[in-house]
Amino acid sequence: LFYSNLDSVVTCHCRDKPMPTIMELLQKYYDEAHGGLVNDKTPSQLCCGEGTQADYYILKVDLCSSTAFIQGKYAQTYLKLAHVFLSTVDDITRRYGADEDQVEYAGDSVVAYFRGSNDAINVLKAAYYSRVAVSTIPSLDSTFKSFPFHTRIVLHYGTLILANIGPRGDRRLVAIGPALHKVGHLEKKV
Repeated sequence: LFYSNLDSVVTCHCRDKPMPTIMELLQKYYDEAHGGLVNDKTPSQLCCGEGTQADYYILKVDLCSSTAFIQGKYAQTYLKLAHVFLSTVDDITRRYGADEDQVEYAGDSVVAYFRGSNDAINVLKAAYYSRVAVSTIPSLDSTFKSFPFHTRIVLHYGTLILANIGPRGDRRLVAIGPALHKVGHLEKKV
């Protein structure tokens, strides 16, 4: 697929029907988002392109050095590790109040969002028990014993925009905003 300019129409070879121009795509999604922030709707009621602001605790739990671990390992070994790590941390964060619709997997990290009205102690408990769980993973499988299970945990409180974003039926509730960028910068310092 190749666009020669913004107004070009390109044939998609996989479907044999004309694709919209880049400008048509941009305009379509711009029009959806033009309504902007809506403060009287809950995140689950947002239309595509609408967003609402809310305060959240953002907890990111990263499994350190997992990329080095997978080198020379069977895919099944890494699958077991990823499933155990991501699912366990996800489960723990939800049990301590993370928003059920706002837990994300980012590679070998879990990003959990706790509404600002949550008790901060529960967010700290989720971080603590996630760390304990990760340090216990080597007891499950002999292939895990050679890996030093360490986590990098970042906790930040800030205002996020929750928006219903994505094309067609793939729309999902997404958290965006400067607070997430802050988490990324803080993670580099851990």
